Amino acid sequence: MSPTGIILLHSAGAFSHVLSGLSVYSLAAHYTDLPWGPATVGAAVAGSLLPDIDHQKSGLGRRL
Repeated sequence: MSPTGIILLHSAGAFSHVLSGLSVYSLAAHYTDLPWGPATVGAAVAGSLLPDIDHQKSGLGRRL
């Protein structure tokens, strides 16, 4: 059985969206006073998957 995160990242483009979202948030947190914690990293990952939500093959789009 696979964890849900792997299923969500299996879709086309999801991994690159998450990687770029985390990279941008990491840079922004480094140069500003943004907090770095599980809630903010989770929000960055969720926000980075939003562009993929309307794609018919996206893991997140199929779940919603």
